Amino acid sequence: WKDKGYDGISLLPHLTGGSIVTRELYWRVSNRTPFRAYRSGDWKYVKMKDTEFIYNLKEDIGEKNDRKDKEPAIFERLKHAWESLEKEMHEPFIIPR
Repeated sequence: WKDKGYDGISLLPHLTGGSIVTRELYWRVSNRTPFRAYRSGDWKYVKMKDTEFIYNLKEDIGEKNDRKDKEPAIFERLKHAWESLEKEMHEPFIIPR
């Protein structure tokens, strides 16, 4: 799969109590409501349609308090990191209904 340009690691060690590889995680879902997310350390950037949020998951695991206005530098860093990664991704495959 890596020869096809896909990036990834197994999350199984994290789920089974093994050693954890620290890295940024990013994903997108495009079948119904476009959803994009990027996780870096304790911070998570989320974009749904035209709305963007950031959450400090260490302090707010339930993602109830958007910190975008209180942490504009972190918001911009996460947003730009996501945008750079998205340029490298394959186009999403959308299943026709």
